[in-house]
Amino acid sequence: MVHFSIKSRPVVLFLLVGMLSACAARELRKGQDYFNEAATIENRALLTSVGDNPEASPVDAIAALNKYRLAEASLLKQLEEDARELKADKLYGSTYVLLAMAQWRISDLEGNALSEKEKPSLSKKSAEELQPTENNAKRRQTLLATINTISANKKNWTLGTRDRVISHALYGFYDHDGGRMAKDYERAREWFTSALDRFDEAIETNNVPPNHPVRVYIAMAKLRTLASWLLASYSSGLTDQGNMKDVNAINDRVKKTVCSIQSFYEAQTEYSKQLKSRINTLLVPIGLDIPDERVCEEIQ
Repeated sequence: MVHFSIKSRPVVLFLLVGMLSACAARELRKGQDYFNEAATIENRALLTSVGDNPEASPVDAIAALNKYRLAEASLLKQLEEDARELKADKLYGSTYVLLAMAQWRISDLEGNALSEKEKPSLSKKSAEELQPTENNAKRRQTLLATINTISANKKNWTLGTRDRVISHALYGFYDHDGGRMAKDYERAREWFTSALDRFDEAIETNNVPPNHPVRVYIAMAKLRTLASWLLASYSSGLTDQGNMKDVNAINDRVKKTVCSIQSFYEAQTEYSKQLKSRINTLLVPIGLDIPDERVCEEIQ
């Protein structure tokens, strides 16, 4: 089954190919090209979307899903047949991260169900304890198995800042989707808070330079998770305004998240203008404006 809407945060594009052998480079380039084409389709659709339930064309979702499936097949083949070359060129870990990203998007776009037995990633003592559950969510099982493989081996792999951060944030993406699929508000809150903590950890534990663009990517992921949590709160039926304690906490985290990337959207460049527009779009369903400089100074 395919979800006929694009519900992701903007998907980062990957450029991995180094000085590999001609055959290996060809297959890796094919995998990353499929991924980038799919991500471009999703990002283009998201430019005109608002919140976590944008009205994207079914054609967009199907086209992106097919490209991600092709990327997954190509990357799995690469990891199986050219592992030695990838490790020699220090691209083995990055290829695994890209595979997990493709599997995450496939899982989301296929709309797999959430098992009653599944729990957020931070509900366990450590990432290594997480194991796929026996349920019908086959794609989520596949994704979680890949993320666990990365978590268990990344200390032995060569990963740049971007890939170190994203490899950690993958648990957050997994948790975000769990929150969207949860059937009751208490479970949704548990998934969303776990996702947000994972995103924070991704930045805090990886020595990310202040000006690294992956900070923007993680901040935008957090804003989408916060918007989804807010929607779940309003839909819970607790009050007309939702759970006000949670709403206030969400609003505070939104402001802090936006202020954390203030230097990026206030840079007076074409990119900063586009970023500011994207932030404003994400804030519409939350009902907030970009915090002014005084608010950001107080927060920081």
